[in-house]
Amino acid sequence: MPELPEVEIFRKYLNRTSLNRRIQSVNIYANEMLKEVSSLSLQKNLKNSRFIKTNRHAKYLFAYTDHHKILVLHFGMTGSLKYYRNDEAKPGHIRMVINFSNGYHLAYDCTRKLGKIFLINDEQKFVAKKNLGPDPFSDKFTLPKFREMLSDKKGTIKSALMDQSAVSGIGNIYSDEILFNSNIHPASKTELLNDDQIKKIYQMIKKVLNKSIEAGTDIQKMPVKYLLMNRMEGNNCLRCPGKIRKKTIGGRSSYFCDRHQKEISE
Repeated sequence: MPELPEVEIFRKYLNRTSLNRRIQSVNIYANEMLKEVSSLSLQKNLKNSRFIKTNRHAKYLFAYTDHHKILVLHFGMTGSLKYYRNDEAKPGHIRMVINFSNGYHLAYDCTRKLGKIFLINDEQKFVAKKNLGPDPFSDKFTLPKFREMLSDKKGTIKSALMDQSAVSGIGNIYSDEILFNSNIHPASKTELLNDDQIKKIYQMIKKVLNKSIEAGTDIQKMPVKYLLMNRMEGNNCLRCPGKIRKKTIGGRSSYFCDRHQKEISE
């Protein structure tokens, strides 16, 4: 499932392939994925415009046009982008395709149709409407802000990290990785964490997400002692003599080491 690092890779891919190219036409093949915009309106507003810059907030990609509209993409569980010229190269589950005047196409591919497509006027209003917390790489995501966010939380630290209204963009896989590298059990009670533990988690949020982006989200290029390299119950932990365990926490399957990740519950 695309999380923040994957969406950042998509953003860079769009920048590399599709900026400043005139949009000749747009084809929609899954109207149910359009949110708060009709197929006709989206096609009309994008035609003859160009993408001039992009931004990302959490798992949302924003593509700004020179016609003062912003195409917003959320990738669901199976979404991705593909820039191609010939039909032989086009992906197999295209839900929207943007046709450029240079003969190339940018396809939004999404096997399970769980992604979403918006066309908006204002990014900040969109973020506020969706009740999204600060992006981990924004200036608003500071250590004091993170402490303040956790001070209002009860329950497990895993659930707190995945609360998109608190800090947005962290999903199931990266919440486990962040806590694995912080030496904290995902079922630990948020309200019992001390200042040093909160600081460690804050630092690992940025470090882990950056490592994944630098690796192009390729697990094989991640540090060998990361959980992503060894995410299977019963495997030996690569950081200590412990074992990798699996447990449902907050309704999500969670992986952790039974030795170096101590549960803080009382």
